[in-house]
Parts: sequence; structure tokens; C-alpha cells
Amino acid sequence: MSRAEVKRKFDEIVEFAGLEEFIDTPVKRYSSGMFARLGFSVAAHLEPDILVIDEVLSVGDFAFQRKGLEKCARSPKAGRPSSSSPITSRQWRSSATARFC
Repeated sequence: MSRAEVKRKFDEIVEFAGLEEFIDTPVKRYSSGMFARLGFSVAAHLEPDILVIDEVLSVGDFAFQRKGLEKCARSPKAGRPSSSSPITSRQWRSSATARFC
């Protein structure tokens, strides 16, 4: 993602991660869950050829997991060039995998 894209999407990424009140806190002070939420939020706002999700949605609260799954589900319908991007997911919970299919 270019600097211009980061600037353009910054507020949306932070809001999606739910870290608005912590954004001025150094990332090294984030909990592992906060770090994972921020990382997934950045990845979810990219326009990748392939999106690989490896257990990232198993951290955090249920509301964030649902928001992440909804974001992935909306991506193929967004009409962007990446709309046909495959999503590869590795989950231990079969119910989470079933929701993708």
C-alpha cells in the first residue's frame, strides 16, 4: 500500500480495528489482540490478489470476529478489480470455515 493509500484509508482502518482511543499509543504497547486487530484491519483494506487469513479472527471479541467475517464476505461483491480475489483461511474451528463457504 502506498503512502497516499495509507493516508486515504487511515481513518477507516483505525475505525475498523476499533483502536481510535489508542491510536497515539506506541504499537509496542499494544496487547497481542490489539496488534492482531490492527493487522487484520490493514489487510482487509488492501486490494490483494489473494488474502490469507490464519487464525487472526480467533483473537478478540465476537463483535470483531463477526465484523471481520462480514468484511471478507462483502469483498467479492464490491466490484473492484480484486473482486475475484480468493480468500485462503486456516481455522481450527470448522464452524468459522463453514461461514466462509
